[in-house]
Amino acid sequence: MADYSIQTEDEKGRQITPVLGNTAKDGSGTWYVPILDADGKVIISPVAIAAGTNLIGKVSEPATVETPFTATTGNIAAATHKIAPGAAFKLTEIELHLASAPTGANPNLVIQLDDGVGAAYDLNILTLDLEANAVTDLVIKPDKVCKAADVITAAWTNTNNITWAIKFKHQLI
Repeated sequence: MADYSIQTEDEKGRQITPVLGNTAKDGSGTWYVPILDADGKVIISPVAIAAGTNLIGKVSEPATVETPFTATTGNIAAATHKIAPGAAFKLTEIELHLASAPTGANPNLVIQLDDGVGAAYDLNILTLDLEANAVTDLVIKPDKVCKAADVITAAWTNTNNITWAIKFKHQLI
């Protein structure tokens, strides 16, 4: 209920302009915007937001979409191990797990942005020699904004037939 005893001026006569109020001192009540009625009395706004909602002071993050690929043998191939959301997106994370560190003639892991505008705009996000760095787990966070026509690809020749998993994470924007 409205509390008409609330002062609209401080002890020095300055106008008080409350921005946001709550019907409970601990913040568990209904949030409201105090306004003045025609007589200059503070009343609770007709639009109220129940406590516990994410509408006050928060902007919700877009949902993260995960696209996983796994295999017990074989290569990570750019033609099949890719994401193409078909809408503007932000590439937030790529995770790679190998059952063991590669040995021998294992070439690089290559993560690329195949730009929808054309090959001249393609971008190499990561090239990493998995053998030289004895990689078994890798997480990269490119935080890269991409267009609807863009495609993210991964490629690695698995000469040791190591069990692997790669996961792309992105948010539609």
